[in-house]
Amino acid sequence: MLATSLLQTWGVQVAIATDGQQALELASSHPYDLLLMDIQMPLRTGLEVTADLRATPNPNQQTPIIALTANAMPAEVQTFSQHGFTDFLIKPYHEADLYRLLVRTLGRTDVAPDLPQPTYDFSQLGRLAHDAAFIRKMQQLFLDTVPGQLHALKSAVSHGHWTTAGQLIHSLKSTYGSMQMAEAIRCLQRLEQALQPPVTAAAPLMSLLELLGAITSRTVELFADHLRQPLPDQPPPAA
Repeated sequence: MLATSLLQTWGVQVAIATDGQQALELASSHPYDLLLMDIQMPLRTGLEVTADLRATPNPNQQTPIIALTANAMPAEVQTFSQHGFTDFLIKPYHEADLYRLLVRTLGRTDVAPDLPQPTYDFSQLGRLAHDAAFIRKMQQLFLDTVPGQLHALKSAVSHGHWTTAGQLIHSLKSTYGSMQMAEAIRCLQRLEQALQPPVTAAAPLMSLLELLGAITSRTVELFADHLRQPLPDQPPPAA
């Protein structure tokens, strides 16, 4: 009901299957742009339905299929791509997660209104949280370091350098934690879980990195815009 409500709000036409057998029947007879496939369904599981769709000629044999699961165990996540899934989404999820998945999978940017800006909170800094000049230094430090660290993390994951990836994740957790950015912290925690040995596939990790990249990009834009504004006690720069 949640997914349907969000999708319909964004103007997406939705067909609903109440069990795995009906999901297979619908997908075998009607073409869709995207399939959101629950892993646990009555009659037939999402794994079984996806395997059948990938193995036999049908209108959705090549259609992107997204696994929906409440089980975020690393071993299960790593098997999704092997079972024919394009990507996955872990429940419960924020509407921003679903939207970014649609954009990333379909290349569409016209299916939803603007997403809320990322939330951050410098209150852990104590009295410094009220020091406007210091906060600007923190924001500039974020702009100078975090995009580069994220790029290095993506490179480490793509090349299978798991120890380096773990070190970068630990560093980024400290950075996002100091700003209490819950969405980014959850993403990093899921990355940390997915890096538990043995790591057999980079695809699930790259999917999580795409999400973290989107969060970081929005934060960079927000901080850059803030830094362009003069401090409250300073006159605007001369033209």
